[in-house]
Amino acid sequence: MSSLDNSNGSVPPPAAVVSEKSQKTSNKVTKPAKPTKPTSERMAESIHLVTQLADVGIGKTHPHMIAFREILNKWIREPDFSYNGRVDFDAYGRRGDLILPRTPGHVASIRLRAL
Repeated sequence: MSSLDNSNGSVPPPAAVVSEKSQKTSNKVTKPAKPTKPTSERMAESIHLVTQLADVGIGKTHPHMIAFREILNKWIREPDFSYNGRVDFDAYGRRGDLILPRTPGHVASIRLRAL
């Protein structure tokens, strides 16, 4: 019997080989994460937007306003969420261009337009 054979006649498994690639460190430079707007600032800006819409006569319980507030709630809860798009208020003959920024230094805004 050869030295490679064990008592049951099979060849022993090879020793674990560690590749050079797994031993090297990555040369990639990671960028620091951009700061996100604090939750308290997002909350204050959201309240201001809802108040502005209420001041022009859009009811707080109207389905379009509820959908708008759901977008705001997601923006408040999720730090990496931002929104730049249109929100329709068809029943009031208006649509809003909504901007909810992710980074500090930019203010949330909505610009209402007639349909």
